[in-house]
Amino acid sequence: MTMETNARKFVSPIVATLYILFLLAPIYWLVNMSFK
Repeated sequence: MTMETNARKFVSPIVATLYILFLLAPIYWLVNMSFK
């Protein structure tokens, strides 16, 4: 039980950061393209 709860607490921030990165990646790419 404790292992599962710890895994969930550890995984959720990683998933959140990955989700944010996936959202920001296209915006960052568009900004780079517009400057060039």
